[in-house]
Amino acid sequence: MAAYKEGEHHVSNLLFRRTIELDDNLRDVITSKIVHNVILEPTVSFENVWHKTSRYPICIGLDRRIYFNNHTEGYFNDGPGGEPRRLFHFPPIRQEERHCGALLYFCHIRDKPLFEEEKEVCLMILTYDGFLKILNADTRKVLRSVYLSTAVPFRYLSWAEYLESVLVKSAFNRARDNVLSLLLFKIHPLKLIVHFNISKQIFGNQLYDISISDDLLLVFTHRSCKYYSLQWILDNCQTTPAVQLDAPYHSRDPLTPSFIPGVYPNGIPINCIVTSLPPLLFETSCNPTVGVSFGGSPFIYLHNRKSNCNSDFLIKDFRSGRVLKNLMTNTAQFHPDVVAFHFEDYQRILQISGCTLSCYRYSPITGSIDICYVNEFKELMDEQDNQPLISSRGRVIKRLYKKEQLDYLVSAVQDLDYENETNLLYAVITVPEGEQTIAFLCFLDDKTGAVTKKVPLPTWSPIGGNCVYHELDCIIHIVSFSSNHTCYFYRLRRNV
Repeated sequence: MAAYKEGEHHVSNLLFRRTIELDDNLRDVITSKIVHNVILEPTVSFENVWHKTSRYPICIGLDRRIYFNNHTEGYFNDGPGGEPRRLFHFPPIRQEERHCGALLYFCHIRDKPLFEEEKEVCLMILTYDGFLKILNADTRKVLRSVYLSTAVPFRYLSWAEYLESVLVKSAFNRARDNVLSLLLFKIHPLKLIVHFNISKQIFGNQLYDISISDDLLLVFTHRSCKYYSLQWILDNCQTTPAVQLDAPYHSRDPLTPSFIPGVYPNGIPINCIVTSLPPLLFETSCNPTVGVSFGGSPFIYLHNRKSNCNSDFLIKDFRSGRVLKNLMTNTAQFHPDVVAFHFEDYQRILQISGCTLSCYRYSPITGSIDICYVNEFKELMDEQDNQPLISSRGRVIKRLYKKEQLDYLVSAVQDLDYENETNLLYAVITVPEGEQTIAFLCFLDDKTGAVTKKVPLPTWSPIGGNCVYHELDCIIHIVSFSSNHTCYFYRLRRNV
């Protein structure tokens, strides 16, 4: 079979090649190119076809699902007329069973879950009354329920290692010595790994936050970030006997009767006591709200120094700590700068500075970081600036200001993401129009950063929280206020 040529862009040619292609990997490449070309076709556009409100935050789940009202309503975005199709609608949950954390996940093919329902989409929730539950996302059937504690309010649920283990974290209490309690679980099947406290006497009084990621304990202070080995804690600080969720637990205290951990009202006992600092693996100064990012090969890392917040991003070599690049930014901007590794290519670094997108490439041979492209989106800004303002009586209103005077207030790249199925970056860009702010979802060429297509977002709210997601032929825009959340659904249409 002849190799696929990059220049064959016509959709009909690509469809024909996909029907006769035998190689599965090449078929996937051709399919991605078809979707890429259809999205960028001038005769197609995205139209707002559906919207729905929710009292609680809206969640975009796996397999193109949308969840409303604490996951009691679920929709799949393949309904008739391009609108999402309702999957289920359950009665409202009780006040004490409200979620303070939720994770959606599939079961790995290699794993053997305890329940047949766990092979489908599962919902793991952390409730305000102290339970960690696993539910079938479509039927709300409770597959597993574990009671955590009567004394400690656990409030945060996150992945410690994606689809492998979860971290449950208590509310931060600076008034006591044990400022945090951490629970680490393995999933498929649900199994306790460790339960321990974070003490100010051991980790210091300047604690800002604690997290676990990929077998590392991350300790954030107001000035630095420290990495410790979680495995060292498990090997040297675990107490006996071991704690198992389905087996009786016999305490060392003879006056304490045996009980089954995770069953109300007993909770899960602490099985690890950290009495000394683990070996320090890595430390760097950073702004705790930005953190540290690793990438490249060999490793490089970038961080934002707290001493010069949002104005000095440093890219350093991991082994030597040598500064490879200092990304100085404009401190007068209203929107803080964002610097991160590319979503697919960790040799590239993306920087958002106001309404400018810059891309850098790291060369492991020379150790240098060179500029790839800079896009200031001038065409988009000039196009909006040249449009006249019309009053209600049809008169043209003259502008008494220059557009540059408003750039620091409203013109900005609000969000940036990447879709590997279409090989496109997409950015949400806001620009001024009179006294209002309008937004566009712009599809960008991944190699040059050039705008290949722009989609107006008339549902954008300048005063509410905005989240925009793109997946193949649909755009989901979520506008959030304190007590009201709205989901706007855009579908790809062909203009006749």
